[in-house]
Order: sequence, then C-alpha cells, then structure tokens
Amino acid sequence: MKPGALFARFLFSTFLPYTAVPLTAPAYAQRDGDHAPGQMLTEEFRQGRLTALWHRMTPEMQSAIGSEQKFDQLRQSILAQFGGEVALISQQAMQFLDLYLYWRIAIYEKGSAPLITQWAVDKEGRVSGFYVRLHQKPAASRFADEGPKIRLHLPFAALSNNGQWYVYWGGRTIEDNYHAANVSERFAYDFVIARDGKSHVGDGKRLDDYHCWGQPILAPASGTVVQITEALPDNPIGTTDKANPGGNHVVLRLGDKRYAFFAHLQRGSVRVLPGQKLHKGQEIGQCGNSGNSSEPHLHFHIQTTPVIGTGEGRPAFFRDYIADGDHIETGEPLRGQSISPLPAPR
Repeated sequence: MKPGALFARFLFSTFLPYTAVPLTAPAYAQRDGDHAPGQMLTEEFRQGRLTALWHRMTPEMQSAIGSEQKFDQLRQSILAQFGGEVALISQQAMQFLDLYLYWRIAIYEKGSAPLITQWAVDKEGRVSGFYVRLHQKPAASRFADEGPKIRLHLPFAALSNNGQWYVYWGGRTIEDNYHAANVSERFAYDFVIARDGKSHVGDGKRLDDYHCWGQPILAPASGTVVQITEALPDNPIGTTDKANPGGNHVVLRLGDKRYAFFAHLQRGSVRVLPGQKLHKGQEIGQCGNSGNSSEPHLHFHIQTTPVIGTGEGRPAFFRDYIADGDHIETGEPLRGQSISPLPAPR
C-alpha cells in the first residue's frame, strides 16, 4: 500500500486521477497559528496509538477506511517506505471555513523527497480530514511571470442574501492550491459559497444542501464557445465520476492560446452552444457536481489548448472585486478568501 490520501471534508476536483478516502478525531483548541492540535494528532499516528484515533472517527470515516487494521496497515506502509521523521521543514495551522487545518512538511529517513502530513478538525473536535503524501512542487511554468493580459471579472454574481463566494483552492503554492502540481491546471481555482462557516446546510448529504448548487455561472469576459458537455449526471455526495473528470463543462476561447474551462456544471443547465459569441456577464450554466468532484462547486482555469489535460495553464487575474472586505483592482484570489464582484456603480 502506498501513502494514501484520507479525506472527509476536503473538496477536490481534478481533470487527472485522484484518490480520496475519509477520517476524523479529538477535541483540541482550534486557532489560527496554533500548531499543538496538529502536532498531537501527528504524534498519535506516528506512535501507533490508533485505537484512540479510530474511536474518534466518524462512522463515515471508519466506513471509508474499512477497519482499524487497515488504518494500521497504512501507517506501517508509510514507515516501511519512508522511516521516521528526521527534520521538520515547516508547519502551518489556520482556520478554514468551519475547520482547523494543520499541515507539516518534513524530511524522513528513507525518502528522497519531503512528506506532507495534513489534518482537519471540525468545530465538534472530530478529525474530518487527514493525508500523508509526497510533497509535490508546483509545476514549472513559462507563464508564471505573465501579468494580466485580458480583463477578467469573477465568473459569478454578487449574492443578494447571506453568504459569500469562497476560494476553496487558489494560489500558487501546493499548500494553497493542489492543482498547482498539474501543468494544465497550474493556476486553477475552486469556488464554493460559504454561509456561517460552511459550504452547506444540515449534514451535507444532499446536493441541494450546498449553497452554490444551481448558482448561475457567468462569462468573465467576452469570448467564443468552442466546446460544451451537458448531459452527464450530477454525483450524489460521496461519489465521483473519474471517467469524466471535467463533468459537464464549457470551454470559452478568450484570445490566442487562452481557453477558459468552467467545470462540474449541473446537468442540463448549460445555456450556450459551440461557436456562440458571449459577452461579459452572460450566463454559461449553473454550478453543479458532475465529473470528478466531491461536492458542488465551480472549477475554473485557463490553459493554452481547448482539450482537457493538455496544454499549459495560464494565470487568471480578476479585476474589481472584494476580497475579505478589501477592494482589489487586479489580483489572483487566494485560498481562504471570501470574494465578491464589486457592486456596479449606481
């Protein structure tokens, strides 16, 4: 068994194969910059005190892992392949929606590259996410220093009721944006809507529990539609469609070697046709959960070709938006920011 990814509440969407399994744990303090809860969890796992961890897991996590024995097999496989930790490179803790997140990057006895360990603890003190994997580096990009070349606006409208769009994945580091390891998705974003620190109401087991479900997705600039997929089903929560990674999606040509991808749209919601010319703010479709997606959200990125999984990612700079209360004239939204289009002048 190779080092696995154990996930519960970690949103993922990708156009490449990805593994996901769930986990959960103890009640500790949950403050930005507080490393102690994550350090304690890491030490419990490292020392093999798995029974305590196992009994702190939710039933969903236990079901996904299979058994305490399989959890121990995962730990043993990591030790066999990499040995023990010998040097800490960095660690970080932050509040993320209703989760406390902790991750540490460290060098191990047998490894040729560092490993990253990440934990997520919810407000009830349960560990809702955990993984150990090789620490990947961001993909090299000849466009990394490229500035804003076209006027992009956020691909959704400001919300009239309680809640804001939230950057679930976004930024240029692996810690802020796991997409960054992928050449074509080097500068990708995943967006959800957050209300009261959550992306959903209730237990989040129904698609319509999610605040962004069915929200209109808009063209961020004028362009020409080059491809659509619209008939794939939306995944029930807890399932994904890896055979169709982008799900229902639209590809919009914004300019020379600039193709914008809008992925995981709701089945039957696509409002545009190939060859159609769109203007900024025109509705493309609605937010859904089709393709390789773990919960309703919008995946957006720009790349040099119109074919999924090919080409090179290009930066997407947005204009005139609010991020955590500040007006951003031109910028790249970052993981953890609450964002909204700037209200139109009256």
